Amino acid sequence: FEHYFLGVSDKVKVLDSLIHDLGISFEEVCYMGDDLMDIPVMQLVGFPVAVANAVDEVKNMAAYITRKNGGNGAVREVVELILKAQNRWLEVLELLKIHDLKETRKD
Repeated sequence: FEHYFLGVSDKVKVLDSLIHDLGISFEEVCYMGDDLMDIPVMQLVGFPVAVANAVDEVKNMAAYITRKNGGNGAVREVVELILKAQNRWLEVLELLKIHDLKETRKD
């Protein structure tokens, strides 16, 4: 992982530095949270997401709440959601050599 941060106490400061390094804006960022310490970052980003088992305060800040709990497929759910919104999902399937599974499945 090129950008991985563990045990960060000031998440806004780290995100500000990261978006500067990447040359993007807060509006282009998706941030997933589950607890109160995530709210300051969620207030800044373009797509704040709460996992299903997040505290209510985080869910109230979210533009999207996952169906899956954190640690149980929530990140994958959001990645798929974003890629489909960007019309890039088929590109990913092609990259992974995944074709119409209905045609290849044997009943």
